[in-house]
Amino acid sequence: MEDGGWRMNVETLKGNTVLVVDDKLENLDILINYLSMTFGFTILVAQDGQKAISLAEQFMPDIILLDIMMPGIDGFETCRRLKVNETTKKIPIIFMTALTDIDSKVKGFEAGGVDYVTKPIELQEVSARITTHLTLYNLQRELEARNRELDTFGHRAHRGVRGGKRGHQTAH
Repeated sequence: MEDGGWRMNVETLKGNTVLVVDDKLENLDILINYLSMTFGFTILVAQDGQKAISLAEQFMPDIILLDIMMPGIDGFETCRRLKVNETTKKIPIIFMTALTDIDSKVKGFEAGGVDYVTKPIELQEVSARITTHLTLYNLQRELEARNRELDTFGHRAHRGVRGGKRGHQTAH
């Protein structure tokens, strides 16, 4: 099977930060090793929802992989809290779950998740989904930055027109 498009984006995604949230150490070990070795990501780790929220606010990861079933605050509630927080609301969240029923999937999307992967984790699937959502997120941020530049340029140009350039005359 061909590696597909996700391999082409590996170089452009280096340097991104991924927050991995799971209460199971074996899942964390697999994901940390794979993501750091394959993509060169900076990895942040949390084993519960409260720690995930704290790390997300402090370090602003580019994407979050979030387990649903955890002690304390579950993944759904963690996601909801991240999405109402002005600082973290735009970070894409991919749920990792053993829950495969449609109600759980819909609940994840309603909480603000952009995607989900089922456990046991298939690393190629995780790669494809992370690549897709990081690419979209990075393009969205680039578009927002360009729009801000255009707004700034437009405001300066508008001030220039109002600022006394009316005296310019054209010969007929």
